[in-house]
Amino acid sequence: MLRTKEKYLYFSAVAIIFTFSLLSLSLNGENNLYEERIKVGSEKNPCEKVMKIGYPKLHKCASSTLQNILIRFALVNNLNVVLGPGEAGAFGKFEDTFKREMISETPWEKAGLQYHIFCLHARWDQQEISRTLGEGTVYFTMLRHPVDLFISIWDDLYRPWVPKGMPSLDELVQQKKNGENDVVDTQVEKLRNTMLYELGLEKDDMDNNNAINNKIKQIEKDFDLILLVERFAESILLLAEKLCWSLSDIEHLHLNALHPNSKSKLSQDSIQFLGKTSNIILQ
Repeated sequence: MLRTKEKYLYFSAVAIIFTFSLLSLSLNGENNLYEERIKVGSEKNPCEKVMKIGYPKLHKCASSTLQNILIRFALVNNLNVVLGPGEAGAFGKFEDTFKREMISETPWEKAGLQYHIFCLHARWDQQEISRTLGEGTVYFTMLRHPVDLFISIWDDLYRPWVPKGMPSLDELVQQKKNGENDVVDTQVEKLRNTMLYELGLEKDDMDNNNAINNKIKQIEKDFDLILLVERFAESILLLAEKLCWSLSDIEHLHLNALHPNSKSKLSQDSIQFLGKTSNIILQ
């Protein structure tokens, strides 16, 4: 009886080790797939790692994760990041559009340093940023579904300060749908089409379809790659391929992300209502 039990335990242990060995080989094969693709591609079309990058850090669009990747790459490769004079290198307020003059009094600007990477919050001005970074720069950004972005910004910037007894986000959206326009204060104006606003579209043009379409065309012209938060894994691999980076260059942890259970919930009716307008706003 004892021998039978020992044999059973022995074969069970062998089976577990064998299973984990196969799983490890499988995972290693998947991890090496991209590296092999880069290797084969580089043999056919040799490329060098891109060292000059322009990235508009858009609020709540996986921007902290991408910024972390870029700053780490800058540190490893001894590159210079465009930094402003403010705290943590900030250029100014949320509403400020980047101008080269913002960094005119910084030690690095006075020293005449060459800049390689732009990746901090600032409203985008392609001409000013390209003048700062120079030729050979690759430009990319990451966008997000407007409804998901709306919820994320609300939870991050507004919900922590909402007084007790205030309607939930879903209730506010339903009140807006029913024509009750005075349910929140004017600060929620910042929730309106934040991606286009941060990419340079003025607030006065938010209802101007021609201005919106022209801005979208300009973005398509100025940027080499547009990524999507909803397809983050694929996007980050496409970015690595575009920049001729290795997998180790894009290793990351997701930063500043709320747990799914902590996010505001919207009914399907509210989601459909918000999705019908390109300019999501509560008032």
